[in-house]
Amino acid sequence: MIRSLCSPRCALAKVQDDFFVAAGDHTHLELAKKAVDTALRLRPDLGETHRELARYYFYANESDRAYDELAVARRTLPNDSEALFIAGRIDRHKNRWDASLANLRKASALDPRNEEVTYHLAQDYRYLRRYDLWKHDIEKRIGEERTDAWNQLGLAELKLDQGDLIGAQAVLAQMPQDWSPTYEVWDTRFTTALYLHDYDAASRVIAAVPARFADSVIGGKRPRSWADGLIARARGDGQKAQAVFSDARKKVDVTWGNGVKDEDYFAQIAGLDAGLGRKDEAIREARRAVDLMPITKDSWTGPRLLTNLALVYAWTGERDLAIEQLERLAKTPGGPTYGDLRETRENSGRSNLRRPLLQSMLGFSARRSAFRENPRLARAEIDFTADYTDHADKLGDGLNRLYGKLLTQQTWQRLITHAAASARSESRWSDSDWTLVRASLADAASACDLPCPNALYKGNLRSNGRCR
Repeated sequence: MIRSLCSPRCALAKVQDDFFVAAGDHTHLELAKKAVDTALRLRPDLGETHRELARYYFYANESDRAYDELAVARRTLPNDSEALFIAGRIDRHKNRWDASLANLRKASALDPRNEEVTYHLAQDYRYLRRYDLWKHDIEKRIGEERTDAWNQLGLAELKLDQGDLIGAQAVLAQMPQDWSPTYEVWDTRFTTALYLHDYDAASRVIAAVPARFADSVIGGKRPRSWADGLIARARGDGQKAQAVFSDARKKVDVTWGNGVKDEDYFAQIAGLDAGLGRKDEAIREARRAVDLMPITKDSWTGPRLLTNLALVYAWTGERDLAIEQLERLAKTPGGPTYGDLRETRENSGRSNLRRPLLQSMLGFSARRSAFRENPRLARAEIDFTADYTDHADKLGDGLNRLYGKLLTQQTWQRLITHAAASARSESRWSDSDWTLVRASLADAASACDLPCPNALYKGNLRSNGRCR
């Protein structure tokens, strides 16, 4: 009888936790704690009770206590998919990515129809850039005739991350325009339009974003949101961008009032202050956000804040510092994807615009590639000419292995002789810059046991026809 009384309270605790996730209202979190405390008094020996207490602690940002409760729960629930699901989510916040992936995959195997588990497993694949596994899962669900909008969204996100913008756009066009269960739908639509430089389409997305998702997708309320300012800046309307950023900045302070300012607050105002040209304030605020939630404390949230710091460095003219952050994030789960880093050019000759991260960080005109403008970006993009197309895929594989599988083979489409010519023609390239470029390419060639390309036969780099 007591067990039968306990189970509804465990179920109630989960429902309240779900309401908290959906609405962000801490009242639901408090109600979840009350329900699970009652269950704990009734049956402290039940694994379900400790599982729900672990869920509460996870949402209350007390991961260590949550893990302790899971350890108790799993003594009697060794194959409980919900316990494994919670463990997997905790693991990724603690930089235990292998354990997170293993737990979520096992939870999915035990409960393959659980869409919440499926979603979070896909997020692991995405953060880890395991696009092969992500694509396999999507295709498997489609093969099972589960071709719903969720699968289409996942496919669009996958293509976006891999830099296939046209493919992402085509998938999004197949989705019902009124389908709006989560902010990711609108974020993907907005980002795709932004990446394609279709600012009219991006503006239409801004106008259509439901109010409940506005803060997550466009950073405020239209027509004075972060996204409105970003589009104005992209169109070259500096006056409007400044007005939007200024208004949005004031609204942020009004919204937060006298409440405790956390990392989200400092990250948000840092971006706005950077847009307003307040360099010192913006950098200080972005660094404060990182200090409050470093990767060592939370490996799920930390990369987002470091990416924001790179953006602020970029918008305030500190490009070397921005690229330094990118070099770190390129090897970090949750850092920018290939789709974020892939260079595009505008026929109009205006500055490139990908995601906000790269808009001013690269800021290169259509006359120059990112490679020529800053040789440190050779690790992210290298031009290939037709003479070496036979080796392009293999060399790309070598570079992918060296740099954390961030990049896809499409990156390496023109050969390094263009880089060699650029280096010789650019007087501002120092010998050390050229050495860095050559060394990156040589390492990649060695990684896949390729002959050293002729363009690299310079200085001491040649050794028995192989790159060192």
